[in-house]
Amino acid sequence: MFMHNKRLQYTVRVGTTNPGLANLMLEQFGGPQGELAEMAKWLLEHLPETVTQFLGRSAADRDEAKR
Repeated sequence: MFMHNKRLQYTVRVGTTNPGLANLMLEQFGGPQGELAEMAKWLLEHLPETVTQFLGRSAADRDEAKR
């Protein structure tokens, strides 16, 4: 089973905060041009053809099994 340990692998000491860098990191992950947005865009573009291919293969397999 999965067990989550919240301990850090390395000790992190932050001397001063950097809000600009924090904002940039958040933007890269979850912003309009971030990783999540790109993944969702790719999925919406490719999901219909993937489903069609899967359903086509399923129908072909079903037809072969009937023979």
